[in-house]
This record gives sequence, C-alpha cells and structure tokens, in this order.
Amino acid sequence: MEAIYGPAGIKMGCLDGPAAETVVNLGRKLLNRGTCAILPGCTEPGLALNDVDFPVINPVVILARKAVREVKGGP
Repeated sequence: MEAIYGPAGIKMGCLDGPAAETVVNLGRKLLNRGTCAILPGCTEPGLALNDVDFPVINPVVILARKAVREVKGGP
C-alpha cells in the first residue's frame, strides 16, 4: 500500500524508484511461485509494470485500445 499511496508512491507520480521497484519485485515473487502472468487489480500498479520482462495483463491498456477501436469504428 505504501508503494501505491505513500508520499513517494505511484499515485503521487513516482513511476520509477523504490515504489515501482516494490511493485515489480512483488510481481516477480508471484511469478516465482507459479503465477503465469500479473493482472493488476487497479490502475496504479499497472503504471509501474509497463516495461517489465514478464507477462502483464493490464486492464487499463486493454480498455484504452478498445476505446480507440470503438472511436475508429473497428472490431
């Protein structure tokens, strides 16, 4: 929670540094325990997981792509 809501957290715009490292390390820990991919449950963790070397299913990115397709009239 500190990594997201703390004074140097992701919600405060700190997308690199200790807060982002905490989120990435937690993702890696889950993957080491057998998780296939990380699915962030809210928007902030997904912001820190953009350029990682493991599978992330980011709902914000999926919704943004869908919104663009809807506006453009595509499938």
